[in-house]
Amino acid sequence: MSKRISELPLASSITGTEVLPIVQGGVTKKIAINTISGANFGWGRYDDTQYTAGSPYTFTSAPFTVPNNAGNIIDNTDFTFYSSNELRAENIDDVYIITIAFKAQISNGNGYMDLYLESGNGTPYDRVRDTITFPKGANQDHTFAKTFQFYADEFVVANGLSVKMDASHNGHIHDVIYFIQRTLKY
Repeated sequence: MSKRISELPLASSITGTEVLPIVQGGVTKKIAINTISGANFGWGRYDDTQYTAGSPYTFTSAPFTVPNNAGNIIDNTDFTFYSSNELRAENIDDVYIITIAFKAQISNGNGYMDLYLESGNGTPYDRVRDTITFPKGANQDHTFAKTFQFYADEFVVANGLSVKMDASHNGHIHDVIYFIQRTLKY
């Protein structure tokens, strides 16, 4: 005797090998959960180990790529979300969230810094940005964690995406961490 879905017991956890019924071309079939596109979105954490509090990266009042040598990597996927100073995307139209954590200081108490993404192909990723101020004053370390969401176009899949900063004054940055998670996979 068959049961209605509402009469079946709830699973307490899944492994990904369970199957679901689907209708494809008018025919009912089964598919394993772990084969569904997007089932393993993945994440990665990339810590810069080169520039520390004792040896920070010095920047001038000109745009620069945020330094991160990915000296320490923790991830749960076989895809690398960051390499060679570029954010990476696996597929066109995948969606990602990046949290950029770091410590920085600036030489002027009224100074600021823009943090943004840059592609180089004309897609306006640079509109994904935030302006950072330094309320503790000049030459004082500030701790920041900024989160951005972005999607991947053809250029980003082929060439990557840079994390950039543009400061009003000279300063230092260190202890950079990128935490990247894919929220939609095509």
